[in-house]
Amino acid sequence: MLKNGDYGQLFFMRVDMINSEQIVASISPEQYRKLNSLYTNTVVEEVQQWGGIIGAWQGDGAVAFLGTTGDEDDIMRSGEAMSRTILDRLYAILPERRFRIGAASSPARFWTDVGRLIKSSGLVLAARLEDEARKVASGSVLIIPAEVYDVLDDSVKELYVPGGVLLGNVEVYAYIPYGAGELRKNRQAAPAAHAKAKIIFFDLFDPEWIFNGFSELYTALTIHPVEPMQYNFSAAKHKDWLEARYRDIPLAAPIYSEEGQTLNKLTVYHAHAQGEEAIQAACFYKNGVLAFADRSWRERYGGKDIFRPEDTTRFMKSVLDFAVAYYADCLGYAGRVMMMLHVINVSGRKRVTSTAEQRPFVYQHDLCATINSTARDMGAGLAAEFLYNQILKQSEM
Repeated sequence: MLKNGDYGQLFFMRVDMINSEQIVASISPEQYRKLNSLYTNTVVEEVQQWGGIIGAWQGDGAVAFLGTTGDEDDIMRSGEAMSRTILDRLYAILPERRFRIGAASSPARFWTDVGRLIKSSGLVLAARLEDEARKVASGSVLIIPAEVYDVLDDSVKELYVPGGVLLGNVEVYAYIPYGAGELRKNRQAAPAAHAKAKIIFFDLFDPEWIFNGFSELYTALTIHPVEPMQYNFSAAKHKDWLEARYRDIPLAAPIYSEEGQTLNKLTVYHAHAQGEEAIQAACFYKNGVLAFADRSWRERYGGKDIFRPEDTTRFMKSVLDFAVAYYADCLGYAGRVMMMLHVINVSGRKRVTSTAEQRPFVYQHDLCATINSTARDMGAGLAAEFLYNQILKQSEM
């Protein structure tokens, strides 16, 4: 089992009781306590039996995760078996109730406090698949993405039916216990042969992410406030503050900007000309999240697809120095933040060290490192060093 602070593959599961609010209103408090006890005890027992951890209960929904230092496919197979067993047991002991489960897997740093993992792409995807499961089946159902389905044994695959495409581009499969529900007929069947889809955190974090669809290597650093903020970011209120400090934003010139209506965000970007594809970008979100991304790697090395982990250091330090001023002077926020450094689309590139050593880069997932800090201490250098060391360690796996 992973220890606190370790980085590895984790499997995430989100389970929820369907129509729980209506159930509470229709039965006595004593009946509900008995129902909820059977439900929660079953979930906890199975998660512990499989060596997993219950990260949080949110109303009638639970988040659970498990992981090991072993083979990634084995982790996904174990997680799928755990999720399916939970759904089967719930239907057996509570046949009149229905439950939805969304499950997914991704690399992440391991903490017993699931709040530190809340931005992991696997956890975000599991939660969104659980919510979207109502579109796939009318009753109890387990939804898994194609990348989990693909590694299952053939005998297990036979238990699933194609569930269509959810969230725009996630091909899913559905497991429904016999008699617990029906597949909705309006779901588009998933193709029999398909490519293994890669789930990128930013596609889920921001549907209009400025680098959606790019296959080029790029680095992204996001900063998430984890305490209540007195003032949210507003493009109307804070755009002047940013424009007055364009030279302080760690982007190359020329700089342009555009406002996004969907998420109430402001994007400031560097491109060769206004309206052309962004090369570097900073996104300021209403909820205080700050995201910087840089895809100028190919330009640095004459169009070569190589990855030099040392290059992330200067990028991080410049972003964190700016972020300290942004949170203190612009938003007046002094609470804690979670920083996440991503290296996107590394698969298939070359890893190059400062000594010019070059070898194939075979790690199949985006690299990601996280750390918590106070907003005022981000620029002290320790955060950047810690994030860099984590990326360096992963790039040598």
